[in-house]
Amino acid sequence: MWRTKTRLLACERPSGPLRRIHSTGGALGRFTAAGTYVAYTEDNDIVSSQTSGDQLSLTVFDVHRGRSTFTDVVAGSSTCCTSLEDPRGGSMRTTTTSLDAFVLNRHGFLAWLTTTAGRQTLAAHDTRGTHDLARATSGIAHLKLRGNRVSWTRHGHARTATLR
Repeated sequence: MWRTKTRLLACERPSGPLRRIHSTGGALGRFTAAGTYVAYTEDNDIVSSQTSGDQLSLTVFDVHRGRSTFTDVVAGSSTCCTSLEDPRGGSMRTTTTSLDAFVLNRHGFLAWLTTTAGRQTLAAHDTRGTHDLARATSGIAHLKLRGNRVSWTRHGHARTATLR
């Protein structure tokens, strides 16, 4: 894999052709690879009449087929205002979700951990789609993916789930 300021390139084999990994033009962030798959983050600014902030998307790209297999907004921050018709005069509210970790396996299955307002969510994407594996107010850590088995700890106690 090669990364420039605005592009991410990958090849399946050391002597294979380079493929450009498609992006929406946002800032490319963290990335990891497994088998013929690459997972990466991309940060995009959002601005509308009611909201401003940024969105962090997480994408899985199949280098062999040259296409994305999964993309979702998993983190970011937004500031929005309550109605100006509100008797209290309206106000601004900011919500922030952070992407704490993500892992990928050679089948393109993905698991990630986010935190919003002190609440953690461990989610995954596999052949069954996107689903939550765990939710907690704190304590989820040590995210790993070996084969199809996702493992993590919650307050020091080991937990696992199998992706299919």
